[in-house]
Amino acid sequence: MRALSLPQKIQRRMSNMGQANSQVYDVGAAPSAVALMVVLIGGMAIFALFLSGLPAYMLLLPFALCLAVAIVRSTGFAVIAFTVIIYMNASAVLANSHGIRILGDLLAVLMIVAASYHYLSGKRIDQVIVPLLACSVYLASLAATALYARDPGAVLIKALGSAKICAVTVLLIALIHSMKQFHKMCVAIVVAAMLMSTLTIVQYLYTGYSHDFAGFAIASVQHVSGKMDGWRPSGPLTDPNFYAQILVIALPLALQIMISGATRSYAIFGMVASVIIMTALLLTFSRGGLLGAAASLLVLLFINRHRITRKHMMIAVLAGGVGLIAMPSHYLDRFNAGLSSLKQVSTGGIGKDAAISGRASELLAAVYVVEKYPLLGVGYGEFKSYYQEVSIARGLMARGSDRETHSLYLEVLSERGIVGFLFFSTLMILTVASVLKTLSYLQRQRRVAAANAVGAWGAAIAGYLATSMFLHEGYAQYPWLLILTALALPTLAWDPDYERKLRGRARA
Repeated sequence: MRALSLPQKIQRRMSNMGQANSQVYDVGAAPSAVALMVVLIGGMAIFALFLSGLPAYMLLLPFALCLAVAIVRSTGFAVIAFTVIIYMNASAVLANSHGIRILGDLLAVLMIVAASYHYLSGKRIDQVIVPLLACSVYLASLAATALYARDPGAVLIKALGSAKICAVTVLLIALIHSMKQFHKMCVAIVVAAMLMSTLTIVQYLYTGYSHDFAGFAIASVQHVSGKMDGWRPSGPLTDPNFYAQILVIALPLALQIMISGATRSYAIFGMVASVIIMTALLLTFSRGGLLGAAASLLVLLFINRHRITRKHMMIAVLAGGVGLIAMPSHYLDRFNAGLSSLKQVSTGGIGKDAAISGRASELLAAVYVVEKYPLLGVGYGEFKSYYQEVSIARGLMARGSDRETHSLYLEVLSERGIVGFLFFSTLMILTVASVLKTLSYLQRQRRVAAANAVGAWGAAIAGYLATSMFLHEGYAQYPWLLILTALALPTLAWDPDYERKLRGRARA
């Protein structure tokens, strides 16, 4: 091969640096100038209406209109805005806490308009094909259980609710036309979790849980350990364990930003977000949440095993020390009581921890239902109506009301049987395989930033699957967001232009 001259070497080095830097895109990229302009104009309109003395709710109208224009006009702004709204459960919060039930419908219409606008503008939309086919088949399997369920109407209503969530998620994926937009969605999830966690920490430190921050920081007094009750935050949800679950999903995404931030400022942002989210997770007193966080961190550590430096280890030790200091009192007591009760229940006794004993009764009831209806189950969402009669017949703990299984896997087996569990397992296998396939493809292409985001998404899925051992299907928008986005990743990652560049460099 002919030796290159010094100017040619410099030119090749600059070309390679440009190609490498093109893959380290800005993880916190701001919306377009057009979006910022319409938001600024909306702010000026609000100020003008304020001076005119109109009612307070009228002040939100021009801002909402300008925000809608910004969302339709800018794909990046739309992805960030929709992701934050969905992840903070804003539609349900406004409906339950303020009686405003129109946001969900307006959100769906706005997503349809935005997706249509960007499709007509020439943006890709083929990434929705696989998620749409997968959720259609899976939803059909859920609705089919109405044929033999005790209450067919209830089954169809719940299946319809899941279909609406899937439709909204597919519309969001239609806006994610590149890996750069996917990266923005990951950052938006971290921002949403950081906002919720900050409200929880402010509650704990300053308000004593007396303020729910417009319904985005709900808390209630629940059992903690032994005979002690205490405040447990639920964020924008109604259950602290599910709140812990959505924080577990966001935690590896924040940690990945810290480990592989494009700049020092983004790395600091990831570190601060990780500490805030982990602190709020500890405040929930969720044992399953902490185990789920451990599972997601192990997966993230394995993915980044060649990238972890001494600096990262020092930060981890420091963050762990801060976490131990910030850990609420009686947290370890709650863990010890749970382990003690679990041993007692496993040997046929009655545990002293009411939560563990109750969960054990619900799990045993689910096992008995599986034994009686092994092939098809009792129908989607129908287990809770069987709990009372099964618990009485089997001498289990009386809970005084219909109860869920508190385990997603036993819930699927008891309600949909072996046939339904095969559908569920196939969906999970396709989800994990999509992440692994995309991660391998991006690593071969040396697209480092995109591979980092996909690896963190896989760790988030691992955290969700781990926490689902102790939680039933509650807030379906979060698992569907994880699953359908993962199924779209192989299509999003495919970049023939970049492959041509790689082949050209290989020939050179």
